[in-house]
Amino acid sequence: MSRTEITQNSSSLDGGGIYYYAPETYCGQSLSIHITGSTIANNHSAKNGGGLYVYSEYGRFNQLSGTLTENSADLSGGGLYIRTGDYHRSSEAFDVKYLDISHNTAGEQGGGLYSDGMIEAMYSEFHHNEAGFEGGAIYMKNN
Repeated sequence: MSRTEITQNSSSLDGGGIYYYAPETYCGQSLSIHITGSTIANNHSAKNGGGLYVYSEYGRFNQLSGTLTENSADLSGGGLYIRTGDYHRSSEAFDVKYLDISHNTAGEQGGGLYSDGMIEAMYSEFHHNEAGFEGGAIYMKNN
């Protein structure tokens, strides 16, 4: 997805703006999602991932030159929620690059970003995010 706006959406479960699910590899290749130059804003989830919810056991996630702002989740990951599943390879990290994550809120953990796996954040800004309990900007859960 490139230069796309995802705004003012809601979900009664996960992924207020986008819900992405990659259950396994395809023909031995890791599945991936690429979102470049896009804005994900003013979305709400009644559970996790107000702006974007990614569930991938083997895939890679690349967010390039995008904005996640003013999203909210009642539970975790106001802007972005990354769930890696039980079988995720510990050597693979989710790439979070050239991303502005700001003004997102979560009722519990990870106002800006929640992840239960490894992430590689580079050239990104996290500011003015808020969580009800832990990790105003980032909450990392170690499985």
